[in-house]
Amino acid sequence: MLVTPDVSPTDISAFSKDYDMENALWASDPANAKNISTKNIMQRYKISPGGKSGSFSNVSDVKAAMSAPNSGSHRFPIEGLTDPKAQELWWMVERQKPDCIKTLMAVTKQKSTLGSDAAKILAVVKPTFESREAELVDAPVTMQTYEGLETLLTESQGIELKKASLRYKELTKAKELKDEIQARSIYRQCQDLLSSPKAGATEGAKANLATLAKKFPETKYGKLAAEAK
Repeated sequence: MLVTPDVSPTDISAFSKDYDMENALWASDPANAKNISTKNIMQRYKISPGGKSGSFSNVSDVKAAMSAPNSGSHRFPIEGLTDPKAQELWWMVERQKPDCIKTLMAVTKQKSTLGSDAAKILAVVKPTFESREAELVDAPVTMQTYEGLETLLTESQGIELKKASLRYKELTKAKELKDEIQARSIYRQCQDLLSSPKAGATEGAKANLATLAKKFPETKYGKLAAEAK
């Protein structure tokens, strides 16, 4: 994942194309939690599955880590794709490119080698979404469940997950999550302000974050606001 503190979310797509790195996972971090200088070339960090972070000393270390046997695995491992376009389609799904599932569903209807390969991809992808749906639908009323459903429905657009949709609507109206959802909305507005070039936007965002932390101290985003510098 490539994180930048000085390129806004709306500009990242074009930025990735300029550097021929469209297959990378890009993120914008206007808060710049790592205090990355905008004048240097690159800082390299590694984050272990448990959340522990460290750093790489040079590019060769990055390459060695990425090619190691325990470097990770694909979300949707699939073998036997014969059409080159199907391999591109699988990569779209693997990296969660916009509208990838809708595209996949459309291609499965084609009576061709590409359509058959797309069906193979769907046969692996769909059960994964359905398994996540089953877990989340029965999960307790928490912000974690709410956001898990939200992520699932966003990632699976093109595949109908009725139970997940209904549960998400229920939690949106749940009294237990009213403060949590409101706090998240304010927090996101603050993040937008932090990335705004307008004069005084950063100071305003920090002031609003401080207010958010005081008003909703027990919520997930109230706590995140309290941690913000």
